[in-house]
Amino acid sequence: MTAGHFEVVARPTVYNAKRIATIPAAADAVRKNEVMLRGWNFPHTDKDNAAPFASGFQSSTVWGEFIEGYRIYQSGLFVWQRAFWEDTDNKKNNDGRPLLSFISAIWSFTEYMLFLSRLYEQVAPDATVRITITLRGCRGRQLAAMDPMVIIGHHYYIAQEDVIPQEREVQVAELRASHLTLAADMVKHVFHVFGWLDVRDYVITSWQQRLLKRQF
Repeated sequence: MTAGHFEVVARPTVYNAKRIATIPAAADAVRKNEVMLRGWNFPHTDKDNAAPFASGFQSSTVWGEFIEGYRIYQSGLFVWQRAFWEDTDNKKNNDGRPLLSFISAIWSFTEYMLFLSRLYEQVAPDATVRITITLRGCRGRQLAAMDPMVIIGHHYYIAQEDVIPQEREVQVAELRASHLTLAADMVKHVFHVFGWLDVRDYVITSWQQRLLKRQF
């Protein structure tokens, strides 16, 4: 994927090619642990474009604003990408600058970490996992609220970096207990790179709670 997008890569730090015994079990592990909080599941398994491959299961989706795909390997490696919906829905500011919804970013990181906590609790409960979440295509992109009732601040927050990568290595037990905190910490770093240096923790946690309570 070359357009602006999110990328999530996660894996146990100790390799085991058959950590998940069969390909059907790998597919089930994704479907049973998916997150459905705001009308679209993460990760999404497409009914027409999902299939096994030699060492796991995969899905790709191109539908409206949703351009995404994933692979789950029997080793426990999970790889997922999705184009920024702000781009596929042609969301720009008055000057034609591409946007990134800060609210949606908070919700996305929260969904990612919740799913991964569920997935690895099932397939590798005693493992340590390495999680890498990357935003690509950010240079010149502006943070926005996308809601006329929400004010993000009195400044324009525009990324100067094109790629914003982050990596965490965490035991599954800690991931399960602290996935919200980890998600908040990671999305806060994204906001810092965009120049929103004084974002308050309660801003992030309050939007996380709205997602979990489905208060949209």
